Amino acid sequence: MQLEIEMKKYLDELFANFNKISHYSEENEKRYDQKIKDFIIWDKPDFVALIGPESLEVFPYQKNLRLDFNGRDESVYEAVLHIIEEQQKLITKIDLRTMQYLFEISSTPMDILFKLRFNIEFVKGDVRTLVRKVHIVEVNKYGKPKVGLMGVTDITDVMKGERVVFEAKTTKESILNSKEYKSFMSDINNIINGSVFLTNREREVLHQITEGKTSFQISQNLSIAKTTVDKHRQNMLKKYNVSNITSLLRLLN
Repeated sequence: MQLEIEMKKYLDELFANFNKISHYSEENEKRYDQKIKDFIIWDKPDFVALIGPESLEVFPYQKNLRLDFNGRDESVYEAVLHIIEEQQKLITKIDLRTMQYLFEISSTPMDILFKLRFNIEFVKGDVRTLVRKVHIVEVNKYGKPKVGLMGVTDITDVMKGERVVFEAKTTKESILNSKEYKSFMSDINNIINGSVFLTNREREVLHQITEGKTSFQISQNLSIAKTTVDKHRQNMLKKYNVSNITSLLRLLN
C-alpha cells in the first residue's frame, strides 16, 4: 500500500511537471544526445522525451517532431489532458503497476520496451490512436530506473484501436521466466481485461469456449444459430484485440 502511495505521488509530480520543461543541461546533452538521435532514426516517433523518476524536473528534455496538437501547447502534459476519459484511470493503473514492477527488480538499460496504445481527442469527435514506447536507458547503482526514453507516435491512419493495449517486450529469457515479470503481466492483463465489457450472451459463449466446446456444440447448448455463435466469437476477438481464440484463451488464462 505504501509503495502504491509513493508511485501515485511520483505520477502526480510527473503530470504536474509536464509543462515546466527546459532543455537538458550541457553535461546531459553529451550523455543522451546520441541515444535520442538513434531512437528517432530507429523508431521514427512523432514526439520524444527523456523522463527521470529520480528528479522533480521529470522531463529534462522533450521535442515535438510532428505530432499535431491542433494549435494547443505542444507538450505531453497537454496530450495527457485529452486522453479519452474512460481510459485515463486505466492508464494510471497500468503506469502505477509498471513503476511498482521496475522498483521491485534490478534491471539493466534497454532490458524491456514498454508499449502502450491509447486514444486521445483534441477535437470533439476526432478520436486518434497513439502509441507510447518507453525504454529505460540508465539505472542507478541499485538497478532502479534513473532515466527513460519515451516516444509517442500517432498511428491513427494505420491502426485505429478502440481500447487500451499494453505490451512489455524483451528478448531476455531470465526476465520472461522470472516470477516478478509473470506476476506483473498477469496483473496488467487483469487491469485491461477488467475494462472490457461483454454482454451476457458473450459471457455464456466464452464460458463454453473455455470448456472446449465447438461453435456447433455451443449453438445446440444455447439454442441459437451457429452463425450467431461465430458472430459472438468475432466480437470478443475484436474487444480483446486478439486474432484468434487460442490467443484469447491464453490472454484470459
